[in-house]
Amino acid sequence: MDNKSDNKKIKLKPGKTYSIFGFAVGIIFMITGLVMMFKQHSETGSYNLEFWGLWLGGCAVITVINYLNAFTKKGVPMQEAIIENVNHYQKQSTEDIEAKLKQLNSLHQQSLITQEEFDKKKAELLEKL
Repeated sequence: MDNKSDNKKIKLKPGKTYSIFGFAVGIIFMITGLVMMFKQHSETGSYNLEFWGLWLGGCAVITVINYLNAFTKKGVPMQEAIIENVNHYQKQSTEDIEAKLKQLNSLHQQSLITQEEFDKKKAELLEKL
């Protein structure tokens, strides 16, 4: 009965607060890495380029992803959700709207709402279909 074609995948990005926090942490880690790298250079006269390259590169990726999620509309999705049996919910929603339209028509026929109210509410309901 569970048809995979009825399932819908949606991608989710983290919330703005979480992303701002991640952006700030990324910047702090980058600054810490730079300070530690220069400290190592002043003490030993050389850098451990493999380590610091990975460190700063990882921090840069974290910082950029969180920046995009916090301050742009598109962002970078981090999770995926699957809504199962989408057609069932769409059909149920259509049936609910039809019932509301019938109820609205009944109220109008009984003169409990004006023609203007009827037209406005009918348009709102039809827009949801």
